[in-house]
Amino acid sequence: MSTDALNAPTKTVAMELKRHYVPHNLVSIVGYQKPARIVKNAGGEKVEVEPARFVEGEMFPPVFAGVGFDNKIWAGTVIEVPEAEAKDMRQKGIAEAYL
Repeated sequence: MSTDALNAPTKTVAMELKRHYVPHNLVSIVGYQKPARIVKNAGGEKVEVEPARFVEGEMFPPVFAGVGFDNKIWAGTVIEVPEAEAKDMRQKGIAEAYL
C-alpha cells in the first residue's frame, strides 16, 4: 500500500446530535442553533428580544451547571466526525446529517 493512501484525508460529515454523546473521533465542533429569546412585556404581549441565530464553534450549553463529564457533547450541537462514525451514529438514532 502506498504512503499516499495512508496519508489521504478521511471524509468527514457534519452531524446534528439528537442525544448527548461522547464521540470516538471528533474532528471539530461546528456550532449550535440558538433559539429566539421571547419575553412578555408589561402589556402581556410576547416580544422577541433576541433573534434566533447559529453560534459557530461552540457547544450547546448544558441545561444545569455541573452536569456531564469530560468530552460529553450536548444534544443540539453540530459536530464533524469521520464518515464511518457518522454512519454508525445515524443507524443508532444518535444524530442526523446536518445540511
